[in-house]
This record gives sequence, structure tokens and C-alpha cells, in this order.
Amino acid sequence: MQNRLIVVDEAGMVGTKAYTELFGVVRNNNCQLILAGDEKQLASIERGGMFEMLSNIFGSHVLVNIRRQSENWSREAAMKFAESNILSGITLLRQNNCVKFDNTLIDSMSKLVYNWSLSKFNTHEKLVITVRNKDVDILNSSIRSLLKANGTLQGKEYRRSIAGRKESYMAGDRIVFQKSDKDLQIQNSEFATLTSVNKNEFVAKTDAGKEVSFDPSKIQFKHGYASTVYKVQGASIKDVYVLHNGVSNISSSYVAMTRHIENLQLHCNKESTRSINSSYTKVKVLV
Repeated sequence: MQNRLIVVDEAGMVGTKAYTELFGVVRNNNCQLILAGDEKQLASIERGGMFEMLSNIFGSHVLVNIRRQSENWSREAAMKFAESNILSGITLLRQNNCVKFDNTLIDSMSKLVYNWSLSKFNTHEKLVITVRNKDVDILNSSIRSLLKANGTLQGKEYRRSIAGRKESYMAGDRIVFQKSDKDLQIQNSEFATLTSVNKNEFVAKTDAGKEVSFDPSKIQFKHGYASTVYKVQGASIKDVYVLHNGVSNISSSYVAMTRHIENLQLHCNKESTRSINSSYTKVKVLV
């Protein structure tokens, strides 16, 4: 470990306690440290703010070229969200038919799942993103029911109870790990596809291509068709569906609206997003 270069990605999500431990390792081993991140994106759910403070004290190099999105207008929209210019970003999305309005949250969820099912992309290439865990659970269940009904998910189904809730899994199911495991070499928020299931052993292939076998009673994971925005910061996904329900903020909107490579749909319901409708109407009137 002596005299190494340590690079920390998504450094804005690192908590103060972890930074303290990291600085100790760097100092004791005469290492160099590079922190990469964006203070405008989501911060650590623990006590944080260290990355922004360090940037202000020591300075930083800013990368201004956006590479993730495949189309020019989409990169322009991503830059608007990066600049916290949410209205301009939403306007570009609407001009490119990426914003879907419905009357209620349930209507938005139904249309989102339907559009997800029509996508040309493979299941592991698309993801639903939202803020609340309860919405994630509903969307995961709805998508999974659709996949069972159309025959995409077939074969033996294994059921388990966790935290008072019953969950079912089959070969072909998408999952996301919820805690890192050194022995399996898996990371928290890492996505995978189950290739086989039985009572004592699940086998999954991670999106990075690694095959892992694990006891489903000992590893923390859940369905991975939909995810909270926190779990996908830093991710790049070809086909993204964002459910907005009125509880997003600037940081979560920035992250959610910039995960896609090729396709993005923002699903809103009118009751929860009156401000978007009214603001957009004002823009059209002024123009």
C-alpha cells in the first residue's frame, strides 16, 4: 500500500467518518489521493459535506465535456440539470417527447411500466428510477408480474420472507445487492441477473460479468427492475424511466435525469407536478 495513488469516485457520497479513516490510510502510507465527484449531486446519507469543503479549500479541476448521452440535445439537457437549471432541462425533454403527463401517480406508474415493456432494449439495459422506496417496491412488483404474464420469467420460483415481507425470485430476475460483501466481491448497489435459484443457493451474473453464488438467507438484495436514485448515482444505463412524484429535489433530479445513454422518459402526474406545468405555460406565453 506504500506510495500508491488512491482514486475515489463519487467522492461526494462519502461520509465524514469514512473520510477520516481514508485520510489516516493516506497519511500513514505516504499515498496520493484524488477525489472525483460532483457536489451538486447527492451527498452521503451520513454526516457529509467533506468533498465540497475540500474542493473549496484546495480547488478542483472541472470536467465540462459530457460523454454519457449519445445525442447532442440530450447532452445539452444534461448540462442544464448540472447547472441546476431544471426548467430549461425539462423544456428540452418536452421538446423531444420525453415527458409523459398523467392525472394520478397510479396512472403514471401504469404508463411507465407499459412503455418499459415496449422498449427495444434488453431487460438488463433498462432501469426505472424514483425517489421513494415504496414506489420502487410497487414498480418492481408490477414489472415482475408483467414478465411472468408474458412468459419472460419461467420455471421454478423461490419465495423468501425478509423484514416481514414475502419476496419471490426466479431465474432471469433482475436484482440489486444492498450491502457489499468482501468474500463474494460484490458492492452495495451492484446490479445482477439471477441465472439459477433454489432454497440454499442463488447464482447471479453481475452487470460487470462476474458470476457469484450465494445463500439467499445471508445476503441482502432485492428486485432490481426499479431503484432509488441514490443507488444509481454514477451509473450509465441505456434506457431510463424516471418516475417523478413531487418529492424530488435539485440534486436527485440532476442525478436521475443524467443516467441514460440513449433513451430517457420522465413520467409525471399532474397533481404532484403543477409547478412544472404552470412554469412551462409561462415560458410558452413569454416566448
